[in-house]
Amino acid sequence: MVSYTRTMPLPLPRWLGVTAACLCAPLAAAAGWIPLRESFSNLDVALLLILVVMAVGSLGSFPGTLLGAASAAWWFDFFDTRPYSDPTIARRPDLVTFLVLATVGATVGTMSTAYARRRRMNRLGDADVGRLRAVAELLATATELVEILPVIAEEIGDVLGLSECWFAAAAAGGQVSDEAPEAPRVTRSGVVALTGPSWQALLPVWAQGEVLGHFVVSGGADPPEQDRWVLAVALADQAGAALAAHGVLPPPPQDPPQPRLRVLEGRPREGVGWMSRREGRAAHRLSA
Repeated sequence: MVSYTRTMPLPLPRWLGVTAACLCAPLAAAAGWIPLRESFSNLDVALLLILVVMAVGSLGSFPGTLLGAASAAWWFDFFDTRPYSDPTIARRPDLVTFLVLATVGATVGTMSTAYARRRRMNRLGDADVGRLRAVAELLATATELVEILPVIAEEIGDVLGLSECWFAAAAAGGQVSDEAPEAPRVTRSGVVALTGPSWQALLPVWAQGEVLGHFVVSGGADPPEQDRWVLAVALADQAGAALAAHGVLPPPPQDPPQPRLRVLEGRPREGVGWMSRREGRAAHRLSA
């Protein structure tokens, strides 16, 4: 059994931290402006709050960005418009500023979120290509499976954000071995049914149409997205190629395969008991 275990504890769900930042950052900016509100126009703090919403939008959460825009407008009204520390707005210009702040903040915040997500996808795509290239290079240079399988297990663990990933060879007929737990299997398209905060799954390793083993993957947070599973399947295929290259393949079937094509014997050469169709028709006319 080849194993790779991540010793670092898994962090809290990222969305919780993003939501807290989107709600608290405008509050901190609006409250921090209190000593300056008598010296500067509240238009200045409105522009500052728009920049804050744009900053939290770069965290990549559309719901969080909209919450940030609403939070900025609310705390602007509460701290920086008369009457202070009161949710009411006494002056018409302050009401216009409030509405503009909410609208512009939501607009530029979502634009920042979209840009941040696009950059993140580009970085992930580059990283994924780099992983596949590194594993392919390892297959071309390494000579022992003990050098290859731990690296692939580590790459799968990084891709899926796992707490543990290890390889177990398959039993006869591609069945799960006794050392592997009972867990859902990942399909070729990256679909797997997982429930609960702590989960396990079996990632099959295929080679030449046979299952040679499974990567047993365990996680303590939300299950990965399907695109992450698809990449993990591609990495497991690299492990299957390594096993096939080292001769770790199932035995051939007991019964010989039935031929699918009928082989015809070659016809004799011309002059040795053979005549062409034209000669055969001529001979038939003569005999008639």
